[in-house]
Amino acid sequence: GVLGSVSHKNDLAVALVARAAAAPAVTVGIDVEAVRALKRDIARHVLTADERSALPPEGPARDAEVLLLFSAKEAIYKALDPWVGRFVSFQEATVARAPGGGLRASLALANGEGPFGVELHQAGEADLILVAARVTPGAP
Repeated sequence: GVLGSVSHKNDLAVALVARAAAAPAVTVGIDVEAVRALKRDIARHVLTADERSALPPEGPARDAEVLLLFSAKEAIYKALDPWVGRFVSFQEATVARAPGGGLRASLALANGEGPFGVELHQAGEADLILVAARVTPGAP
């Protein structure tokens, strides 16, 4: 009767739980990341070309934005898994800043699944990123 998602780091764990209907109409995903300087640039591995072009210049703000977009994609993939049941690559979702500073996502699933609507919600502090995703089948 419930659905949920978990994420953890060495010293922190988070969970998101919701009531589930007999035939789920929604799934959820969550991810948590510690804001930190990246030892190596992961942007080309986890972001699309459009996402990379919108990044700030090299430095702490860029690293934080890369981690935020990565976290959003991780949350999306966790919420998508019950619907698609396969690995979804980082190139199949695009996350961008919405007017007002929130996040919006669009999907281009390689196997043509969907359409799906995606809602993203972010929280956290200066040193912590927390992103939750809600995925529903139907028009985005």
